[in-house]
Amino acid sequence: MLAVAVTLLFCALCMGAGDLICRRWTAGFDPAGKLGFAGLFGLAASGATLFLGVFANGYLSQFVWSVAAAFAILGLFGWKELSATASFQLEKGPWLMAGVGAGIALLFALICAAGPSDSL
Repeated sequence: MLAVAVTLLFCALCMGAGDLICRRWTAGFDPAGKLGFAGLFGLAASGATLFLGVFANGYLSQFVWSVAAAFAILGLFGWKELSATASFQLEKGPWLMAGVGAGIALLFALICAAGPSDSL
């Protein structure tokens, strides 16, 4: 469960870093498109950088951890500026219920992923 939470946090921070990197390309996008493109670009940039770092210096080297920390710090600044420019509104009616239902399903899936296996 902790690994899933850390992975989701790293993905969110990469989304913030991606927004800092590609802000000029997404100036005219709506908030959802901006978040999607920033997430795609941030995860691609961090994945390529971390892959080259692992390939060049070995697994779990100091370079890999420093790049991950740099993307996390960039992500914090990116989320700060992204939240100031984007405006989100809570949906009403059936779309709100669909979001709540999807959130509950995600919560159950996380609980099931963290549970021990009975097949041993």
